[in-house]
Amino acid sequence: MKGIITSTLNRNCGVGQYTEKLAMSLQSRMNDLKVFRKDDPDNQLFHTYPYRSFRSFQHHVAPYFLSKAIKNHEADIWHADYLGAYYGMELAGIKGPKVVTVHDAIPFHFPGGNLDFRIYKYQLQKAIKHAKFLIVVSEAAKKDLVEQTRVDPKKVVAIPNGLPHDELKTYPKENEKFTIRYIGGLGAPHKNVRLLLEAAKLMEDKGLDFCLELGGYTPEKFFLKDLANELRLKSVKFHGFVQDEEKSQFLGEADLFAYPSLIEGFGFPPMEAMGSGTAVISTDIPVFQELLGDASMMVEPTALAFAKGIELLMNDESMRKEYVAKGLERVKNYTWEKAANLTFEVYRDAISA
Repeated sequence: MKGIITSTLNRNCGVGQYTEKLAMSLQSRMNDLKVFRKDDPDNQLFHTYPYRSFRSFQHHVAPYFLSKAIKNHEADIWHADYLGAYYGMELAGIKGPKVVTVHDAIPFHFPGGNLDFRIYKYQLQKAIKHAKFLIVVSEAAKKDLVEQTRVDPKKVVAIPNGLPHDELKTYPKENEKFTIRYIGGLGAPHKNVRLLLEAAKLMEDKGLDFCLELGGYTPEKFFLKDLANELRLKSVKFHGFVQDEEKSQFLGEADLFAYPSLIEGFGFPPMEAMGSGTAVISTDIPVFQELLGDASMMVEPTALAFAKGIELLMNDESMRKEYVAKGLERVKNYTWEKAANLTFEVYRDAISA
């Protein structure tokens, strides 16, 4: 089987990591596999193509540059890692069987700018109409996508992501203060990070001694630092972006990982925290019920619920250790090998459909 995977994103974002890890695991199953992406290639599997960013419009014009790169290529199966890459296939006039990873339906709940949402819906409708299958990363994401678009459920396949198990290690907890950590987006509304600051305020008011460290891109660009100052928080530290090679240590040395997200397609950070030997408290939402199960303490998405849950875990070491043990076992279910096997089955079904 000859396959081509297309991307309009770079390797450092979440979708870019998905594309790289999945392609590396698929390589041994296919006679010929190529990946077209914007980054310079590290090996012969990845092929770069020229493009211009046009700053804030880069995601809207990237499909055009991708289409020029793939226009004269042939494959038994075409796989777009997101909707922009799928639209690049449409612009190139690709006629072969196509699969697109939609990941989730979060933009329907948090649409961002009006133009971005209109483009998202347009590209999604093109994919629903012409692609053989749409891949999402959890059953919860599948249910949501079907409800939002009325797409035929038989056309949507849930394939959970894998985890970078070779990069995850456990670390001793040697913090002077009880340390709670978060990693992920700071500005995205659905990440709901302000809840952690509000919970920290409630905990400080009770006289609890702890440290809350937030990892993520450029916190100075968002309102969180201002909110921390407004609440006069003394326990909060903005760590900045955590590099991949530092991530497991950042997560593994924490006493607790807190994740207040309102919606996710999958949710890498709490799983990576589990894989690094740290107990997790998360919001009680469908995707975490499905993927994290009883390996996470799940609470309502309110500051009071998080404050109470964190205090309970602070005072009960045996409970934390129980969550650690469950988490380490739970994450064994999610490998890129398994994701590649299931994706390859989708390829075969798309070709024979």
